[in-house]
Amino acid sequence: YSISNVQKDAGMEQIFHWLPAEFEQKYVRNFIANKMLYPTFIAGNAQQVAIEQAIARAAIGMSKKQHMDMNFNTKQIGFLDKLKNTRDDLEKITEAFYFEQAQEAKKFHMHDINIMIGSGGILAHTDNNEQALAMIYDGFRPEGITEIWKDRYFISPHMGKLSAVNEQLASRLLAEDCFDKIGIAIRPIGRKWKENTLIMTIQIEEKSYQIKVGDVLYLPNETGKERNIEIQMEKGFYLKPEFHNFKFDSDLPIFIDAAIQLDFAIENEHLKMFDFQTEKTSLHEDFVTFTQQKKIETGQQFHQVELPYEGSILVQDGQEVTADTVIGENLFDPPKVYVISLFDKTYLHLNPENVAEALRIKEGEEVKHGQRLAEIGRKSFIDEIQFQHYYFDSPVRGRVEKINYDSGTIIMREIQDYTSKPKTVNVAKILNIKPKNMMPYIRKTLNDFVYAGDLIAS
Repeated sequence: YSISNVQKDAGMEQIFHWLPAEFEQKYVRNFIANKMLYPTFIAGNAQQVAIEQAIARAAIGMSKKQHMDMNFNTKQIGFLDKLKNTRDDLEKITEAFYFEQAQEAKKFHMHDINIMIGSGGILAHTDNNEQALAMIYDGFRPEGITEIWKDRYFISPHMGKLSAVNEQLASRLLAEDCFDKIGIAIRPIGRKWKENTLIMTIQIEEKSYQIKVGDVLYLPNETGKERNIEIQMEKGFYLKPEFHNFKFDSDLPIFIDAAIQLDFAIENEHLKMFDFQTEKTSLHEDFVTFTQQKKIETGQQFHQVELPYEGSILVQDGQEVTADTVIGENLFDPPKVYVISLFDKTYLHLNPENVAEALRIKEGEEVKHGQRLAEIGRKSFIDEIQFQHYYFDSPVRGRVEKINYDSGTIIMREIQDYTSKPKTVNVAKILNIKPKNMMPYIRKTLNDFVYAGDLIAS
């Protein structure tokens, strides 16, 4: 629904950074606009999937930046904190995110994040795990060593709600059925990024790989078995501040990004995310599939028409109609729904214990404007001397749809049996002005609907 806002805020340059160079800007813009108009449309080819995933990268990147800007301070906090960090070379070249809790300042870096989980429809429904890995990594840009997971069926948001009903079931589903571990992303940190400078050596079982500045490497695990992994960092480059040597076992594919600037062409060459077809459909052929073409049926048919709220049927029995004939119209806007909160009226002294006794209405009842909804107090003459009698009248005319005694709210729906006869209001006389001078004072225009309480003139 907001795909065009992402395009506007991120800019087309950012989106095209994650698309093949041969993609036409007109095609991409048209696809994004059509996707906004028809958000349930499923991408029909690799080109369209790539556009959606490029937008996802931009959205993740913007949300990360907005979150960091809003919630964290990136400046050093305090002299002692600065002094402590001068001994650590890694502190000087990475950004620290601070948040204050009580009187102590805490911090974290991107390389402190060990696991990154992507959740969302576009991540759950990729053609391959490499596409999901790329979207999460490119959008968030983690540093150091980070495991990348995805929410397999986009169900993790619902596990929180389920945990309130059945905590054990929610925990089991989250652990066993929710996540796919799809890879390990490795992004070295260093001060001097000169082309072909040796960064690190990684050994997986018997094979050894030397990673230099500018290299990108993807090492899938064809066997699915755990592999022994050893990493030796060169001087001036880091993955974590404490260590230069790493040893661990994992059965996950490994994606190493030592590029000065990673782009779509380099990434797709190694991850093999997309295999674009050489032939492309025309713009019209691609976009005509966004809407389902409906066959126009002719002849005698029977359709039962019911207006959703007060209105008129405009056709007669036996009348011939065409596809653009207006059959009926509603006279007013959809009925308004009013939510009245009684607990906000502090003078009533209402609470969940006494509200039921105080109410003078019930669900399904029609309420007039000014009708008493609730009253509290003693009605005897002697009690009136000691207790004030409080009441609350209805501000609208409507039907009581729901009463929530716990929250003290009444939900009423507008009743639309308005008269069609004109009502004359002598505005000039009421405002004590000459009729010819009244137009600047009028607040409604011809054919406007007027609700009770609306301002007509002032």
